[in-house]
Amino acid sequence: MYTENHDGIFKYLDCSTVHVRPKDMDLLTTAESLVTIQHKYGAFVNVPNPDEEGEALYDRIREEGFSEDFIKILNFAYANDCYWINFDADGIIHHEFNNFSALWETESVSCSSHA
Repeated sequence: MYTENHDGIFKYLDCSTVHVRPKDMDLLTTAESLVTIQHKYGAFVNVPNPDEEGEALYDRIREEGFSEDFIKILNFAYANDCYWINFDADGIIHHEFNNFSALWETESVSCSSHA
């Protein structure tokens, strides 16, 4: 078994959608500042590299309306060398992030991807 690093193999963060506010999940369908791929149970989000664009990148993400909780997850993924985040209804629940389960029960959203 190979254990060394190979080109073309990347890490991603698996993350439950309970860590994403319903509003942030909806914004993923229209975001221009992020590369996203919607799937049946959530979305893949490409992790932006702040070293390339600095705070201007996160300013654009904030201007689109994404919450600081969402940006915290982006930063966490980047700090852990992840290229993508898979926000999935059955994804892993992380103690580092807030849990918005109650919001999913009360807010009306167009995205139905939640645990």
